[in-house]
Amino acid sequence: MGFFSDLKEDLSQAVNELMPEEELKKELEALEEAEAVEEAEKQQVDDDAVTEEELAAFDAMLENLDALTASEEVEAAEEVKENEEETVDAAEDGIQAETQFYADGGTLQLTAGGGSANAEVKSSEPFRRGWGEWDTAQESTENSVSKKALKAGSLLWIAQGDFTLDAADDGLHSNGSVRISGGTLDILAGSDGIHADERVEISDGTVTISKSYEGIEGAGILISGGTTAITAVDDGINASDGTAQGGMGTYSSGVSLTISGGSVSINAEGDGLDSNGDMLISGGTVLIDGTTNGGNGAMDGNGSMQCTGGLLIAAGSAGMAEYPDGTQCTAVITTDTVQAGGTELCILDETGKTLLSHTPAKSYQSVIISSPDFKEGTTLTITIGGTDIGTLTFSDTVAFLGNDASMMGGGQFPGGQFHGGRGERPEMPTDENGNPAMPEGIEFPDRMEMPTDENGNPAMPEGMEFPDRMEMPTDENGNPAMPEGMEFPDRMEMPTDENGNPAMPERHEPRW
Repeated sequence: MGFFSDLKEDLSQAVNELMPEEELKKELEALEEAEAVEEAEKQQVDDDAVTEEELAAFDAMLENLDALTASEEVEAAEEVKENEEETVDAAEDGIQAETQFYADGGTLQLTAGGGSANAEVKSSEPFRRGWGEWDTAQESTENSVSKKALKAGSLLWIAQGDFTLDAADDGLHSNGSVRISGGTLDILAGSDGIHADERVEISDGTVTISKSYEGIEGAGILISGGTTAITAVDDGINASDGTAQGGMGTYSSGVSLTISGGSVSINAEGDGLDSNGDMLISGGTVLIDGTTNGGNGAMDGNGSMQCTGGLLIAAGSAGMAEYPDGTQCTAVITTDTVQAGGTELCILDETGKTLLSHTPAKSYQSVIISSPDFKEGTTLTITIGGTDIGTLTFSDTVAFLGNDASMMGGGQFPGGQFHGGRGERPEMPTDENGNPAMPEGIEFPDRMEMPTDENGNPAMPEGMEFPDRMEMPTDENGNPAMPEGMEFPDRMEMPTDENGNPAMPERHEPRW
Protein backbone atom coordinates (compact mmCIF):
# COMPACT_ATOMS: atom_id res chain seq x y z
CA MET A 1 0.00 0.00 0.00
CA GLY A 2 1.05 3.62 -0.50
CA PHE A 3 2.14 6.10 2.12
CA PHE A 4 -1.10 8.06 2.00
CA SER A 5 -3.22 4.90 2.34
CA ASP A 6 -1.36 3.85 5.51
CA LEU A 7 -1.63 7.30 6.96
CA LYS A 8 -5.35 7.44 6.26
CA GLU A 9 -5.95 4.16 8.13
CA ASP A 10 -3.88 5.27 11.13
CA LEU A 11 -5.66 8.59 11.40
CA SER A 12 -9.04 6.92 11.18
CA GLN A 13 -8.25 4.73 14.16
CA ALA A 14 -6.36 7.32 16.22
CA VAL A 15 -8.71 10.24 16.02
CA ASN A 16 -12.02 8.44 15.76
CA GLU A 17 -12.79 9.26 19.34
CA LEU A 18 -10.78 12.51 19.65
CA MET A 19 -11.74 14.47 16.46
CA PRO A 20 -15.23 15.77 15.72
CA GLU A 21 -16.97 13.93 12.90
CA GLU A 22 -17.06 16.93 10.51
CA GLU A 23 -13.35 17.67 10.80
CA LEU A 24 -12.53 13.97 10.44
CA LYS A 25 -14.51 13.83 7.17
CA LYS A 26 -12.57 16.76 5.68
CA GLU A 27 -9.24 15.23 6.66
CA LEU A 28 -10.13 11.89 5.05
CA GLU A 29 -11.21 13.61 1.79
CA ALA A 30 -7.86 15.41 1.57
CA LEU A 31 -6.00 12.15 2.08
CA GLU A 32 -8.08 10.40 -0.63
CA GLU A 33 -7.27 13.20 -3.10
CA ALA A 34 -3.54 12.93 -2.36
CA GLU A 35 -3.73 9.15 -2.82
CA ALA A 36 -5.35 9.57 -6.26
CA VAL A 37 -2.54 11.88 -7.37
CA GLU A 38 0.04 9.32 -6.21
CA GLU A 39 -1.61 6.53 -8.21
CA ALA A 40 -1.82 8.68 -11.37
CA GLU A 41 1.89 9.50 -11.18
CA LYS A 42 2.78 5.84 -10.65
CA GLN A 43 0.68 4.79 -13.66
CA GLN A 44 2.42 7.40 -15.89
CA VAL A 45 5.83 6.00 -14.95
CA ASP A 46 4.65 2.47 -15.79
CA ASP A 47 3.30 3.59 -19.19
CA ASP A 48 6.61 5.26 -20.10
CA ALA A 49 8.73 2.28 -19.17
CA VAL A 50 10.55 0.45 -22.03
CA THR A 51 10.25 -3.33 -22.03
CA GLU A 52 13.34 -5.50 -22.34
CA GLU A 53 12.09 -6.79 -25.72
CA GLU A 54 11.68 -3.27 -27.11
CA LEU A 55 15.11 -2.27 -25.84
CA ALA A 56 16.73 -5.34 -27.42
CA ALA A 57 15.06 -4.65 -30.77
CA PHE A 58 16.22 -1.05 -30.69
CA ASP A 59 19.80 -2.09 -29.88
CA ALA A 60 19.77 -4.55 -32.80
CA MET A 61 18.60 -1.82 -35.16
CA LEU A 62 21.41 0.47 -34.01
CA GLU A 63 23.96 -2.28 -34.61
CA ASN A 64 22.68 -2.65 -38.17
CA LEU A 65 22.83 1.07 -38.73
CA ASP A 66 26.40 1.23 -37.41
CA ALA A 67 27.36 -1.14 -40.21
CA LEU A 68 26.86 1.67 -42.73
CA THR A 69 30.15 3.40 -41.89
CA ALA A 70 32.05 3.85 -38.68
CA SER A 71 31.58 7.59 -38.81
CA GLU A 72 27.96 7.82 -39.95
CA GLU A 73 25.29 8.52 -37.35
CA VAL A 74 21.83 7.40 -38.40
CA GLU A 75 18.52 8.43 -36.94
CA ALA A 76 15.61 6.45 -38.35
CA ALA A 77 13.06 9.16 -38.83
CA GLU A 78 10.65 6.79 -40.55
CA GLU A 79 10.59 3.00 -40.11
CA VAL A 80 8.71 0.03 -41.47
CA LYS A 81 9.05 -2.84 -39.02
CA GLU A 82 8.64 -6.58 -39.26
CA ASN A 83 5.07 -7.90 -39.54
CA GLU A 84 3.69 -4.45 -40.33
CA GLU A 85 1.37 -4.31 -43.36
CA GLU A 86 0.37 -0.99 -44.82
CA THR A 87 -1.52 0.25 -47.90
CA VAL A 88 -1.01 3.90 -48.80
CA ASP A 89 -2.62 5.94 -51.59
CA ALA A 90 -1.17 9.45 -51.46
CA ALA A 91 -1.88 12.46 -53.63
CA GLU A 92 1.74 13.60 -53.28
CA ASP A 93 4.73 11.79 -51.70
CA GLY A 94 3.82 8.42 -50.23
CA ILE A 95 6.25 8.44 -47.29
CA GLN A 96 8.68 11.31 -46.72
CA ALA A 97 11.48 11.15 -44.14
CA GLU A 98 13.16 14.42 -43.29
CA THR A 99 16.46 12.62 -42.71
CA GLN A 100 16.54 8.78 -42.93
CA PHE A 101 14.10 6.04 -43.88
CA TYR A 102 14.87 2.49 -42.67
CA ALA A 103 12.90 -0.71 -43.32
CA ASP A 104 13.75 -4.10 -41.79
CA GLY A 105 10.56 -5.97 -42.68
CA GLY A 106 6.85 -5.65 -43.23
CA THR A 107 4.72 -5.29 -46.36
CA LEU A 108 3.94 -1.98 -48.02
CA GLN A 109 1.74 -1.25 -51.04
CA LEU A 110 1.99 2.40 -51.99
CA THR A 111 0.65 4.62 -54.76
CA ALA A 112 1.89 8.21 -55.05
CA GLY A 113 0.50 11.01 -57.18
CA GLY A 114 -1.90 8.77 -59.06
CA GLY A 115 0.81 6.28 -60.00
CA SER A 116 3.14 5.96 -62.99
CA ALA A 117 0.20 6.33 -65.38
CA ASN A 118 0.04 9.95 -64.21
CA ALA A 119 3.68 10.69 -65.14
CA GLU A 120 4.56 14.20 -66.29
CA VAL A 121 5.72 14.87 -69.84
CA LYS A 122 9.47 14.57 -70.38
CA SER A 123 10.21 17.50 -72.68
CA SER A 124 13.78 16.26 -73.27
CA GLU A 125 12.34 13.25 -75.10
CA PRO A 126 9.61 14.67 -77.33
CA PHE A 127 9.73 11.80 -79.81
CA ARG A 128 9.24 8.97 -77.35
CA ARG A 129 5.98 7.07 -77.78
CA GLY A 130 4.24 4.42 -75.81
CA TRP A 131 4.76 6.27 -72.52
CA GLY A 132 1.52 7.99 -71.70
CA GLU A 133 1.16 10.58 -74.45
CA TRP A 134 4.58 12.21 -74.45
CA ASP A 135 4.35 12.90 -78.15
CA THR A 136 1.33 15.20 -77.76
CA ALA A 137 1.02 16.26 -74.12
CA GLN A 138 2.43 19.56 -72.91
CA GLU A 139 4.64 19.77 -69.86
CA SER A 140 3.09 21.65 -66.97
CA THR A 141 4.43 25.12 -66.31
CA GLU A 142 3.20 25.14 -62.73
CA ASN A 143 5.49 24.48 -59.79
CA SER A 144 6.08 20.76 -59.71
CA VAL A 145 4.53 18.83 -56.80
CA SER A 146 6.64 15.99 -55.41
CA LYS A 147 4.94 12.63 -56.09
CA LYS A 148 7.57 10.10 -55.05
CA ALA A 149 6.78 6.78 -53.39
CA LEU A 150 9.53 6.64 -50.72
CA LYS A 151 11.59 9.75 -50.12
CA ALA A 152 14.39 10.56 -47.66
CA GLY A 153 16.54 13.59 -47.01
CA SER A 154 19.88 11.84 -46.51
CA LEU A 155 19.56 8.02 -46.45
CA LEU A 156 16.93 5.58 -47.69
CA TRP A 157 17.81 2.03 -46.60
CA ILE A 158 15.83 -1.13 -47.37
CA ALA A 159 17.17 -4.08 -45.35
CA GLN A 160 14.11 -6.36 -45.54
CA GLY A 161 10.44 -6.22 -46.46
CA ASP A 162 8.11 -6.50 -49.45
CA PHE A 163 7.41 -3.22 -51.25
CA THR A 164 5.06 -2.62 -54.18
CA LEU A 165 5.45 0.98 -55.33
CA ASP A 166 3.65 2.90 -58.10
CA ALA A 167 4.63 6.57 -58.35
CA ALA A 168 4.08 9.43 -60.78
CA ASP A 169 7.66 10.52 -60.01
CA ASP A 170 10.54 8.45 -58.54
CA GLY A 171 9.99 5.10 -56.85
CA LEU A 172 12.83 5.46 -54.31
CA HIS A 173 14.40 8.90 -53.92
CA SER A 174 17.12 10.25 -51.63
CA ASN A 175 18.89 13.59 -51.62
CA GLY A 176 21.81 11.60 -50.25
CA SER A 177 22.12 7.82 -50.70
CA VAL A 178 19.97 4.75 -51.35
CA ARG A 179 21.03 1.35 -49.96
CA ILE A 180 19.31 -1.96 -50.62
CA SER A 181 20.65 -4.93 -48.66
CA GLY A 182 17.62 -7.21 -48.82
CA GLY A 183 13.89 -7.42 -49.35
CA THR A 184 11.76 -7.41 -52.48
CA LEU A 185 10.86 -4.27 -54.40
CA ASP A 186 8.44 -4.05 -57.35
CA ILE A 187 8.54 -0.53 -58.77
CA LEU A 188 6.52 1.34 -61.39
CA ALA A 189 7.81 4.89 -61.77
CA GLY A 190 6.96 7.88 -63.91
CA SER A 191 10.52 9.14 -63.59
CA ASP A 192 13.47 7.24 -62.04
CA GLY A 193 12.88 3.85 -60.53
CA ILE A 194 15.64 4.59 -57.99
CA HIS A 195 17.34 7.98 -57.67
CA ALA A 196 20.05 9.25 -55.33
CA ASP A 197 21.88 12.54 -55.62
CA GLU A 198 24.97 10.79 -54.26
CA ARG A 199 25.20 6.98 -54.15
CA VAL A 200 23.03 3.96 -54.97
CA GLU A 201 24.25 0.66 -53.47
CA ILE A 202 22.58 -2.72 -54.03
CA SER A 203 24.18 -5.64 -52.18
CA ASP A 204 21.27 -8.09 -51.90
CA GLY A 205 17.53 -8.44 -52.40
CA THR A 206 15.32 -8.50 -55.49
CA VAL A 207 14.65 -5.24 -57.32
CA THR A 208 12.23 -5.23 -60.26
CA ILE A 209 11.67 -1.91 -62.01
CA SER A 210 8.96 -2.78 -64.53
CA LYS A 211 8.35 0.77 -65.74
CA SER A 212 10.53 3.88 -65.58
CA TYR A 213 11.94 6.78 -67.52
CA GLU A 214 15.42 5.91 -66.23
CA GLY A 215 15.85 2.79 -64.13
CA ILE A 216 18.59 3.74 -61.64
CA GLU A 217 20.33 7.10 -61.42
CA GLY A 218 23.03 8.38 -59.06
CA ALA A 219 26.48 9.95 -59.07
CA GLY A 220 28.01 6.73 -57.77
CA ILE A 221 26.34 3.38 -58.46
CA LEU A 222 27.60 0.09 -56.98
CA ILE A 223 25.88 -3.25 -57.52
CA SER A 224 27.58 -6.10 -55.65
CA GLY A 225 24.78 -8.63 -55.23
CA GLY A 226 21.09 -9.39 -55.47
CA THR A 227 18.89 -9.56 -58.55
CA THR A 228 18.05 -6.37 -60.43
CA ALA A 229 15.74 -6.20 -63.48
CA ILE A 230 15.07 -2.88 -65.22
CA THR A 231 12.76 -1.69 -67.99
CA ALA A 232 13.33 1.93 -69.04
CA VAL A 233 12.16 4.34 -71.71
CA ASP A 234 15.54 6.08 -71.61
CA ASP A 235 18.73 4.81 -69.88
CA GLY A 236 18.64 1.61 -67.86
CA ILE A 237 21.37 2.64 -65.39
CA ASN A 238 22.73 6.17 -65.54
CA ALA A 239 25.70 7.30 -63.45
CA SER A 240 25.46 11.08 -63.47
CA ASP A 241 26.04 14.03 -61.16
CA GLY A 242 23.66 16.24 -63.10
CA THR A 243 26.34 17.95 -65.20
CA ALA A 244 24.92 19.06 -68.54
CA GLN A 245 26.02 16.77 -71.37
CA GLY A 246 26.92 17.95 -74.86
CA GLY A 247 26.57 15.97 -78.06
CA MET A 248 29.63 13.82 -77.30
CA GLY A 249 29.22 13.90 -73.52
CA THR A 250 31.20 15.57 -70.74
CA TYR A 251 33.53 13.58 -68.49
CA SER A 252 32.69 13.88 -64.77
CA SER A 253 35.61 12.78 -62.59
CA GLY A 254 33.51 12.03 -59.51
CA VAL A 255 31.01 9.79 -61.32
CA SER A 256 31.29 5.99 -61.49
CA LEU A 257 29.28 2.86 -62.29
CA THR A 258 30.59 -0.42 -60.83
CA ILE A 259 29.07 -3.90 -61.05
CA SER A 260 31.02 -6.45 -59.03
CA GLY A 261 28.38 -9.12 -58.39
CA GLY A 262 24.74 -10.09 -58.56
CA SER A 263 22.51 -10.41 -61.60
CA VAL A 264 21.51 -7.36 -63.66
CA SER A 265 19.15 -7.45 -66.66
CA ILE A 266 18.18 -4.33 -68.60
CA ASN A 267 15.68 -3.56 -71.35
CA ALA A 268 16.22 0.08 -72.35
CA GLU A 269 15.29 2.34 -75.26
CA GLY A 270 18.16 4.67 -74.39
CA ASP A 271 21.61 3.50 -73.28
CA GLY A 272 21.63 0.26 -71.33
CA LEU A 273 24.57 1.22 -69.10
CA ASP A 274 25.56 4.89 -69.17
CA SER A 275 28.28 6.57 -67.12
CA ASN A 276 29.29 10.20 -67.45
CA GLY A 277 32.45 9.15 -65.63
CA ASP A 278 34.08 5.71 -65.44
CA MET A 279 32.55 2.24 -65.76
CA LEU A 280 33.84 -1.07 -64.35
CA ILE A 281 32.37 -4.57 -64.57
CA SER A 282 34.38 -6.95 -62.41
CA GLY A 283 31.85 -9.67 -61.59
CA GLY A 284 28.26 -10.82 -61.70
CA THR A 285 26.05 -11.27 -64.76
CA VAL A 286 24.94 -8.32 -66.89
CA LEU A 287 22.46 -8.84 -69.75
CA ILE A 288 21.42 -5.82 -71.82
CA ASP A 289 18.71 -5.52 -74.46
CA GLY A 290 19.65 -2.08 -75.67
CA THR A 291 18.18 0.48 -77.99
CA THR A 292 16.98 -0.31 -81.49
CA ASN A 293 17.67 3.24 -82.74
CA GLY A 294 21.11 4.42 -83.78
CA GLY A 295 21.21 7.40 -81.44
CA ASN A 296 22.11 5.35 -78.35
CA GLY A 297 24.08 2.23 -77.50
CA ALA A 298 23.86 -0.74 -75.20
CA MET A 299 26.85 0.79 -73.36
CA ASP A 300 27.97 4.41 -73.17
CA GLY A 301 30.86 5.83 -71.17
CA ASN A 302 32.56 9.22 -71.06
CA GLY A 303 35.59 7.89 -69.17
CA SER A 304 37.32 4.54 -68.93
CA MET A 305 35.18 1.47 -69.64
CA GLN A 306 36.67 -1.72 -68.21
CA CYS A 307 35.58 -5.35 -67.97
CA THR A 308 37.79 -7.49 -65.75
CA GLY A 309 35.39 -10.26 -64.73
CA GLY A 310 31.85 -11.59 -64.79
CA LEU A 311 29.62 -12.22 -67.80
CA LEU A 312 28.55 -9.30 -70.00
CA ILE A 313 26.20 -9.62 -72.98
CA ALA A 314 25.09 -6.29 -74.47
CA ALA A 315 22.95 -6.34 -77.63
CA GLY A 316 21.57 -3.37 -79.51
CA SER A 317 21.98 -1.10 -82.53
CA ALA A 318 25.40 -0.55 -84.09
CA GLY A 319 25.22 3.20 -84.70
CA MET A 320 26.63 4.38 -81.33
CA ALA A 321 27.92 1.06 -79.98
CA GLU A 322 30.87 1.06 -77.57
CA TYR A 323 32.74 -1.84 -76.04
CA PRO A 324 34.92 -2.18 -72.92
CA ASP A 325 38.56 -3.11 -72.78
CA GLY A 326 40.29 -4.60 -69.76
CA THR A 327 41.96 -7.81 -68.63
CA GLN A 328 39.08 -10.11 -69.66
CA CYS A 329 38.59 -11.08 -73.31
CA THR A 330 35.70 -9.38 -75.11
CA ALA A 331 34.09 -10.35 -78.43
CA VAL A 332 32.74 -7.49 -80.56
CA ILE A 333 30.24 -8.79 -83.12
CA THR A 334 28.59 -6.63 -85.78
CA THR A 335 26.23 -8.13 -88.34
CA ASP A 336 25.67 -6.91 -91.91
CA THR A 337 21.92 -6.64 -91.36
CA VAL A 338 19.64 -6.10 -88.40
CA GLN A 339 18.67 -9.35 -86.70
CA ALA A 340 15.11 -9.83 -85.46
CA GLY A 341 14.44 -10.08 -81.74
CA GLY A 342 14.22 -13.69 -80.64
CA THR A 343 17.08 -14.77 -82.96
CA GLU A 344 19.54 -16.88 -80.99
CA LEU A 345 23.28 -16.15 -81.05
CA CYS A 346 25.71 -18.95 -80.15
CA ILE A 347 29.45 -18.97 -79.55
CA LEU A 348 31.33 -22.23 -80.17
CA ASP A 349 34.88 -23.10 -79.16
CA GLU A 350 37.46 -24.74 -81.42
CA THR A 351 35.98 -28.21 -80.77
CA GLY A 352 32.47 -27.11 -81.72
CA LYS A 353 31.26 -27.04 -78.13
CA THR A 354 28.80 -24.25 -77.26
CA LEU A 355 30.43 -21.90 -74.76
CA LEU A 356 27.32 -19.75 -74.42
CA SER A 357 24.12 -18.79 -76.20
CA HIS A 358 21.87 -15.78 -75.87
CA THR A 359 18.58 -14.73 -77.41
CA PRO A 360 18.07 -10.95 -77.40
CA ALA A 361 14.49 -9.85 -76.82
CA LYS A 362 14.68 -7.00 -79.35
CA SER A 363 16.20 -6.50 -82.79
CA TYR A 364 19.97 -6.07 -82.81
CA GLN A 365 22.98 -5.51 -85.07
CA SER A 366 25.72 -5.29 -82.45
CA VAL A 367 26.53 -7.73 -79.66
CA ILE A 368 29.28 -7.21 -77.08
CA ILE A 369 30.20 -10.32 -75.07
CA SER A 370 32.83 -10.57 -72.35
CA SER A 371 33.27 -13.88 -70.55
CA PRO A 372 35.85 -15.60 -68.33
CA ASP A 373 35.53 -18.55 -70.77
CA PHE A 374 37.19 -16.52 -73.53
CA LYS A 375 40.99 -16.92 -73.66
CA GLU A 376 43.70 -15.16 -75.62
CA GLY A 377 45.04 -17.18 -78.53
CA THR A 378 41.76 -19.04 -79.12
CA THR A 379 39.40 -18.90 -82.08
CA LEU A 380 35.61 -18.85 -81.69
CA THR A 381 32.85 -19.54 -84.19
CA ILE A 382 29.72 -17.39 -84.16
CA THR A 383 26.29 -18.57 -85.32
CA ILE A 384 23.09 -16.53 -85.51
CA GLY A 385 19.79 -18.29 -86.01
CA GLY A 386 21.71 -21.50 -86.63
CA THR A 387 23.79 -19.98 -89.46
CA ASP A 388 27.58 -19.74 -89.22
CA ILE A 389 28.49 -16.08 -89.74
CA GLY A 390 32.25 -16.36 -89.20
CA THR A 391 35.07 -16.69 -86.68
CA LEU A 392 37.10 -14.37 -84.50
CA THR A 393 40.51 -14.91 -82.88
CA PHE A 394 41.72 -13.36 -79.63
CA SER A 395 45.17 -12.08 -80.55
CA ASP A 396 44.53 -9.51 -77.82
CA THR A 397 41.82 -9.09 -75.19
CA VAL A 398 39.41 -7.67 -77.80
CA ALA A 399 38.48 -9.55 -81.00
CA PHE A 400 36.17 -8.44 -83.81
CA LEU A 401 33.79 -10.04 -86.25
CA GLY A 402 32.03 -7.91 -88.84
CA ASN A 403 32.20 -4.21 -89.55
CA ASP A 404 33.30 -2.44 -86.37
CA ALA A 405 34.54 0.78 -87.94
CA SER A 406 31.86 2.88 -86.26
CA MET A 407 32.47 1.46 -82.79
CA MET A 408 34.36 3.11 -79.95
CA GLY A 409 36.35 1.06 -77.51
CA GLY A 410 37.07 1.50 -73.85
CA GLY A 411 34.88 4.54 -73.39
CA GLN A 412 36.16 8.06 -73.79
CA PHE A 413 38.98 9.68 -71.87
CA PRO A 414 38.82 13.29 -70.71
CA GLY A 415 39.64 15.53 -73.62
CA GLY A 416 37.83 13.43 -76.17
CA GLN A 417 40.44 10.78 -77.00
CA PHE A 418 39.20 7.24 -77.36
CA HIS A 419 41.23 4.25 -76.41
CA GLY A 420 41.28 0.51 -76.79
CA GLY A 421 40.89 -1.50 -80.01
CA ARG A 422 39.09 0.34 -82.78
CA GLY A 423 38.69 3.33 -80.48
CA GLU A 424 42.23 4.60 -81.18
CA ARG A 425 42.56 7.77 -83.25
CA PRO A 426 42.53 6.80 -86.93
CA GLU A 427 45.43 7.77 -89.19
CA MET A 428 45.05 9.67 -92.42
CA PRO A 429 46.21 7.61 -95.43
CA THR A 430 49.39 8.82 -97.16
CA ASP A 431 51.26 7.99 -100.38
CA GLU A 432 54.80 6.60 -100.68
CA ASN A 433 56.18 10.05 -99.97
CA GLY A 434 54.17 10.49 -96.80
CA ASN A 435 51.79 13.00 -98.37
CA PRO A 436 48.02 12.89 -97.73
CA ALA A 437 46.29 10.54 -100.13
CA MET A 438 42.87 9.11 -100.81
CA PRO A 439 42.13 5.73 -99.18
CA GLU A 440 43.13 2.72 -101.25
CA GLY A 441 40.75 2.05 -104.12
CA ILE A 442 39.19 5.53 -104.02
CA GLU A 443 39.95 8.29 -106.54
CA PHE A 444 38.81 11.84 -107.08
CA PRO A 445 35.70 11.62 -109.27
CA ASP A 446 36.59 11.74 -112.98
CA ARG A 447 40.11 12.94 -112.05
CA MET A 448 38.54 16.25 -111.13
CA GLU A 449 40.99 19.14 -111.40
CA MET A 450 40.74 22.80 -110.63
CA PRO A 451 40.37 24.79 -113.90
CA THR A 452 43.26 27.06 -114.92
CA ASP A 453 44.00 29.45 -117.78
CA GLU A 454 46.77 29.12 -120.36
CA ASN A 455 49.24 30.47 -117.83
CA GLY A 456 48.29 27.89 -115.18
CA ASN A 457 46.45 30.42 -113.07
CA PRO A 458 43.07 29.58 -111.40
CA ALA A 459 40.14 30.30 -113.70
CA MET A 460 36.38 30.01 -113.77
CA PRO A 461 35.08 26.71 -115.21
CA GLU A 462 34.36 26.81 -118.93
CA GLY A 463 31.09 28.54 -119.79
CA MET A 464 30.84 30.26 -116.39
CA GLU A 465 31.30 33.94 -115.65
CA PHE A 466 31.35 36.07 -112.54
CA PRO A 467 27.79 37.14 -111.65
CA ASP A 468 26.55 40.49 -112.96
CA ARG A 469 29.57 40.66 -115.22
CA MET A 470 31.68 41.20 -112.14
CA GLU A 471 35.27 41.28 -113.30
CA MET A 472 38.07 39.67 -111.39
CA PRO A 473 40.96 42.13 -110.88
CA THR A 474 44.00 41.36 -113.07
CA ASP A 475 47.56 42.61 -113.33
CA GLU A 476 49.19 44.15 -116.41
CA ASN A 477 49.58 40.70 -117.91
CA GLY A 478 45.91 39.84 -117.46
CA ASN A 479 46.58 37.43 -114.63
CA PRO A 480 44.31 37.34 -111.53
CA ALA A 481 45.41 39.89 -108.98
CA MET A 482 44.44 41.17 -105.55
CA PRO A 483 42.27 44.33 -105.45
CA GLU A 484 44.21 47.56 -105.44
CA GLY A 485 46.02 48.18 -102.17
CA MET A 486 45.89 44.52 -101.11
CA GLU A 487 48.54 41.84 -101.36
CA PHE A 488 48.72 38.15 -100.74
CA PRO A 489 50.05 37.74 -97.19
CA ASP A 490 53.76 36.90 -97.46
CA ARG A 491 53.14 35.45 -100.92
CA MET A 492 51.19 32.58 -99.29
CA GLU A 493 51.14 29.53 -101.50
CA MET A 494 49.63 26.10 -101.10
CA PRO A 495 52.40 23.73 -99.96
CA THR A 496 53.40 20.98 -102.39
CA ASP A 497 55.86 18.08 -102.32
CA GLU A 498 58.81 17.61 -104.68
CA ASN A 499 56.43 16.24 -107.30
CA GLY A 500 54.16 19.27 -107.17
CA ASN A 501 51.38 17.41 -105.39
CA PRO A 502 49.39 19.11 -102.60
CA ALA A 503 50.94 18.47 -99.16
CA MET A 504 50.12 19.22 -95.54
CA PRO A 505 51.84 22.34 -94.08
CA GLU A 506 55.07 21.61 -92.26
CA ARG A 507 54.60 20.41 -88.62
CA HIS A 508 50.86 20.13 -89.09
CA GLU A 509 48.83 16.93 -88.88
CA PRO A 510 45.22 16.28 -89.77
CA ARG A 511 42.75 16.78 -86.93
CA TRP A 512 40.05 14.18 -86.32
